[in-house]
Amino acid sequence: MKKKLAFALIVVLLLSFSTIFADDLADVKQAGVLRFGHHLEYVPFIFEGSDGKTTGIDTALMEEIARRMGVKLETIPLAWDGIIDSLNLGQADVIGGGLARTDERLEKIDFTRAYYSADSLFISLTSTAKPANPTLDSFRGMKIAVEKGTNYETWIRENLVTPGYINAADVFTFSGMNDQIKALENGTVNLVVMAQDLYIGLYQNTGKYQIFYDKFLQENFAFGVRKGSTLTAAINEQMNAMIKDGTAQSIANKFFSMNFNEIVQMLTRPQATQVVVPTVPVTPSAGGCVNGMVYVADVTIPDGQAFNPGAGFRKTWRVKNSGTCSWDSNYSFSLASGSSMGTNSIYVPGIVAPGQTVDLSVDLTAPNAAGAYKGYWQMRSPQGASFGQVIWVSIKVNGAAPNPQPDDGQKRVIPQVNYFYLVPDEGYAGETTYAYWSVSNAAGVQIYVDGNLYVNANDAEGYVPITDEIQSVGSHEIRLVAHSVTDDASATAWFKMNDSGQDRVIPQIDNLFAIPDPVGVGEDVNIHWNVRNAAGIQIYVDGNLYVESNDAEGFVPVFDQVQEVGTHEITLVAHSITDDASSTIYITTQDFDMTEDDYTTEDY
Repeated sequence: MKKKLAFALIVVLLLSFSTIFADDLADVKQAGVLRFGHHLEYVPFIFEGSDGKTTGIDTALMEEIARRMGVKLETIPLAWDGIIDSLNLGQADVIGGGLARTDERLEKIDFTRAYYSADSLFISLTSTAKPANPTLDSFRGMKIAVEKGTNYETWIRENLVTPGYINAADVFTFSGMNDQIKALENGTVNLVVMAQDLYIGLYQNTGKYQIFYDKFLQENFAFGVRKGSTLTAAINEQMNAMIKDGTAQSIANKFFSMNFNEIVQMLTRPQATQVVVPTVPVTPSAGGCVNGMVYVADVTIPDGQAFNPGAGFRKTWRVKNSGTCSWDSNYSFSLASGSSMGTNSIYVPGIVAPGQTVDLSVDLTAPNAAGAYKGYWQMRSPQGASFGQVIWVSIKVNGAAPNPQPDDGQKRVIPQVNYFYLVPDEGYAGETTYAYWSVSNAAGVQIYVDGNLYVNANDAEGYVPITDEIQSVGSHEIRLVAHSVTDDASATAWFKMNDSGQDRVIPQIDNLFAIPDPVGVGEDVNIHWNVRNAAGIQIYVDGNLYVESNDAEGFVPVFDQVQEVGTHEITLVAHSITDDASSTIYITTQDFDMTEDDYTTEDY
């Protein structure tokens, strides 16, 4: 299909702002690299091709823009929830991947001219009954799959959940279209929302789907840049030229002409995306700080390392907290998509202050079947929002050696766990988690909760709710065992039970200030605070923990930690039994002589 894109020129509104960013265009030219931050998957705008490289309309457009600017393009996968935060933290120069212009986003970033405009619709399987003239009332009883953090999700919550047409629990959020279609196929949901052109180009001619409700929202896709960025005009200049000479339309034609078999191959790749079913929309971070994470290094297991089938290994990444929020054990590192290899989530080992690095280790198991496997991982905040750079583990599994015959002469059959994960993977007493699995070559499966058999099943793919068996506070082991007549295979996931029945308590920081400020070398400075709804506080000086206190109001002198001339960061983290809040101030140490006449104790 050759779909004409609506490349209508949109005037970029320059909103007033107090902070002028550095010359992004000059920085890109000097580095020789344009860093493009993007979502993991939104066919055909962004996705991973058969060669393992990022491709799609957005990538091809940015590659051509970079070429015409005389630089190379670097693609950086970022968690969609926090992609704007990652841009503003400097992890990318430009972001995209099906990014729609909205008034809310314009408050945080600038946009280039729009390159694509389309109506949106809900689709269902052709077997789903629908009224001749659907209305919002037709959504009652429906379960809907939607991409997390998009305009679609916002529209659904404002127009279907809030008025009471559907329950919040019936909104299933995913990180990519492939998992949404799979959820529709297996009956987890009744409806999927997508762009009209995407449906016409890739799904309509299969005969498997139908339009349930259409033209409810129009979106304009553009690329995002930092407020006041000098890249805006430079990118617009190249895009205008590409539209004029036909390059942009040729790129669109190429990807909207993909045949359905190519899409099916993507949909059948091993997937284990963390499906989130929130009761309310999640927020990127708490307490006014910003979450961020960047990859530093592979400590173990370089990409492409080979393993024998079923071999266990520990993958360790070194990452840096690039945001302004401190991480603690309520932050998790979770599988975003791809092959789980037996584990789907771990929790951060202790406090990681802004600017600090930490090694994150996950114990994994190589699949039994030979081939290449890749799992994508990302950070998640206590509020459930993903953020920062998406990183991966990539391995090869050697061909299996000839299997010895069992004593009874039975041919050996080795089962394979394709995926096993929990949704959600943490909660409170009385809440339900769902264990999802897919296995091959198995006669049946068993699921154990904390070592106790919970259920037997003969289904190769399915899910089961778990409630009463995980009531105690702490981490609970959920283990799946797939068995054949000769062998077993297993995978483990962990569920974190928060304090039973505890209502959410959000701490509030009323005051955080330093006296005196600026401070002279050799002089004490007092850090004052006042918080509410907090069980305790921690104060960090330049990213290092300085003091812990249970007082809601108080002050603490700081001396040795602020002797170096310059600016020092003071961060207070207030925590409750369920949430954290943080605030940061800066004090300046100057090299001048202080006398008794310069200040008195009344200053304190």
